[in-house]
Amino acid sequence: MDTPLPPLPETIEAFLTLHDMAPVTFGRLAAKDPHFVRDIRGGRGFRVATKGRSAQGRDPKPVLMFVMVPSVRLPRVLDLDVVAQRWAANFEARFTAQLGAK
Repeated sequence: MDTPLPPLPETIEAFLTLHDMAPVTFGRLAAKDPHFVRDIRGGRGFRVATKGRSAQGRDPKPVLMFVMVPSVRLPRVLDLDVVAQRWAANFEARFTAQLGAK
């Protein structure tokens, strides 16, 4: 089971105090955002994935989210059944012609 992460604001404040680091420096290094700590102090929320990435020291990544909706029906480009039926209809005649030619 995953151990729950400590609340992000308290973790960041403890890190800043322990390392005597400016909030802007931490924001630039942790999230490439100098206002990161200010926004968190102001109540900005994050998804769990972002908290996890920040705790591991990885950059947050934007995620493209979309929902696929069946809205277009494309015609079948190659219908194998039709091709197989055409081939089968011509096969017997061609096979017989080949046997008779020899």
